[in-house]
Amino acid sequence: ERNVLLSVIVQPGLVRGAVVDLLGDVVTSIAHRTTTTATLDDVRSVVRRLAAATTARVAAVGIQVPGIADGDLIRESVQLGWVDVDLGRELAGIVSAPVRLVNDADAEAIADYAVSDEFGANQLFVSLSTGVGAAVIVDGAVLAGASHRAGEIGHVPGLFGDDAPVCACGNRGCLEEVVSVTSLLGLPHGADLEAVDVAALAALPESRERIAAGARTLARALLMVGAALDVPNIVLGGAAPKLGADFIGHVRAEAARHPVRAAMPLSFRYAKTALEQPFRGAAQFALQSTLGVSWAR
Repeated sequence: ERNVLLSVIVQPGLVRGAVVDLLGDVVTSIAHRTTTTATLDDVRSVVRRLAAATTARVAAVGIQVPGIADGDLIRESVQLGWVDVDLGRELAGIVSAPVRLVNDADAEAIADYAVSDEFGANQLFVSLSTGVGAAVIVDGAVLAGASHRAGEIGHVPGLFGDDAPVCACGNRGCLEEVVSVTSLLGLPHGADLEAVDVAALAALPESRERIAAGARTLARALLMVGAALDVPNIVLGGAAPKLGADFIGHVRAEAARHPVRAAMPLSFRYAKTALEQPFRGAAQFALQSTLGVSWAR
């Protein structure tokens, strides 16, 4: 009997899903845009449609979420407004396969690391989209941290003072409010980045100013993280690659402007896999955690 995986990506205004075969290739995919922030009903709808789109046996369901994934639980997602949501239970009855939740930055990092040996086994993957998240890979393994929160840097202040922008979480100057791609482009919180031309918006004069300032803030934050973890390789993913050469150029220049004594200098590159194969990370996580195997590296 043929086996497949279901891969689902949950974002504030968009829930996407795909049937993925065990070689990692997409068999079919769907996109479900939401008029408000994505709800559990939106996720159920996508999983139901994917299950109906294949006659093969579903071996596992991988669901990529912006927030803290811990087993079957989404502990907290600021972007979605979810706290302690048992997604495995919420999807019971739609598919009998195990449901595996993975943080969005972790999923992107897993996919990127599996196909690229360019940066070695120690790297920090920073995902910039509607939010800001990171995944830390040390000696080839993604760190979970004490409470599955390693890499949750989006709500750490990067700007300080009374004029720092107010974040959706209630604090001022959070990295998410300064260096998420939506913020860099001046788009409203939770905007659907799949529905806009990121490169064209990035080229506007007002965006170029925000992009340069945001790049400086991000680089300064990453100097501390890179030195603390001795992880010198930084991969910028999410929608960041669509910003083009200027953004990563500003990040590189700012990091080089402040060399950290005794620490390895930081190297930067854009991720490729998440843009070209967005469903691969959640699918690979589901494959790995259910069957114990990974795609080629």
